[in-house]
Amino acid sequence: MSRLRNHHYDYFKKSLGLNLLITFDGYDTPVNASIPYKNNPIEFYKWICDNPDEVILSFREKVELVNKVYLLKPSALKSIHRKKIEKTN
Repeated sequence: MSRLRNHHYDYFKKSLGLNLLITFDGYDTPVNASIPYKNNPIEFYKWICDNPDEVILSFREKVELVNKVYLLKPSALKSIHRKKIEKTN
């Protein structure tokens, strides 16, 4: 794993997905991306929008995150995501 991380980091990130360790506000040490994804979706959404290359989310995970944020706080969504959700409804 360390060779993969050192020599092919993009593939490593993609293969781990939400299991990748990230530094996230509110946690003292790096945590799996799945923890803020599940526990604090609004803040994670804002973080992933600011850091789109840090964690590679699958299409399903992206849709679930946007839907969850839309249900909790629609004003937190970027206009492009809000338009796509409102278009499907």
